[in-house]
Amino acid sequence: MDRSIMWLTGGAGEGKSAIAQSLVELCHDENLLLGNFFCGRSDGTRNNARAFVATLAYQILRLAPAVETQILSVIENDPLIFERSLDVQFKQLIVEPLSSLCTTNSTQQSMSNRVIVIDGLDELLNVQQQVEIIQIISCAIRESHLPVLFFITSRPELQIVRQFSSYEMVGIYERLLLGNDYGPNEDIRQFLEQSFAEIRESNAVSPQWPSNEDILALVQKSHGQFVYAATAVKYIQSTPHQPLDELQNVLNTVPDNGGSSGPFAELDALYSMILSSVPNTNRVLYALGMAIFNVASSPHLDVREFMKLDVGLDTFFSRLNGTLVRVEGPRMSNFCILHASFQDFLQDRSRSKKYFMPIESYRTQYLAQILTYIGQCE
Repeated sequence: MDRSIMWLTGGAGEGKSAIAQSLVELCHDENLLLGNFFCGRSDGTRNNARAFVATLAYQILRLAPAVETQILSVIENDPLIFERSLDVQFKQLIVEPLSSLCTTNSTQQSMSNRVIVIDGLDELLNVQQQVEIIQIISCAIRESHLPVLFFITSRPELQIVRQFSSYEMVGIYERLLLGNDYGPNEDIRQFLEQSFAEIRESNAVSPQWPSNEDILALVQKSHGQFVYAATAVKYIQSTPHQPLDELQNVLNTVPDNGGSSGPFAELDALYSMILSSVPNTNRVLYALGMAIFNVASSPHLDVREFMKLDVGLDTFFSRLNGTLVRVEGPRMSNFCILHASFQDFLQDRSRSKKYFMPIESYRTQYLAQILTYIGQCE
């Protein structure tokens, strides 16, 4: 049996999501993309599997109109289909429509090159859902012979490793491990060079900036972690007309000798430096805790009103917006944390030091404030 699943795994910040996004764009350009689902632990719509099948089904019927009638018929005949188990949803809305499409050898051959991308599986808060998604995909491949390729990324969490190591996965997947053997430094260098070229285009900066030495220094400080390079670039871009100063700030940032060691040391130093540039740090940290509790991304809550801010969230977050958080929502009234590694940093005292968030001690405060907020809205 041909291997139908590629599992890309690696630690925090090693570029899994960047690779997944690049693959989505490439497959879209080549008319090979069937669908994609990017999980996100700080986003209430993407940190669970409730919208998983619905999202893929919608994308598939848009990209493969031949299955539209069948998918819509399932929904019409069973209006509660999205309340069914993931297994039932996936079988009736994904597997059966695509299988019925592959009634001829030529159609099956063309479909066998189509790709579904699932990024950050470990960021679903429900561990059982992580395992279940792998199970329903493997079942579709083994039992229904679904002629589709799946690209899945995740950290090597125990439950995911165990599932991919189970007997039922034998022969249907390949594992690609990011890390030192992957040799990401060249990719990071190319990313930095392209990013700085874009910065030069929008600023009056010398074409010789930055120097090759500066690029090499950033690559070394990244320690193979794409998230370091991406965060550094976003930080440098965040203040118009001062990219030279901000690059120097990044290059001058050194790890705290009493802090974390190894590859996280430079990343932690960068996070700490960015947080040090934010006014009213305590209130910002309190707000970030709302994202960790998955409150800040709720469409039913206006964070600006909830925190009684007299400025917009983009101003409140200042240097963090677009770098470590993303302000979003219909009225830019909500936000989410961009990188799982930043959330890990905030919740590890040995790494974040004075920026450590004792999230459990905040729980009562959040609950009390939410109840007050709800009472005021009624």
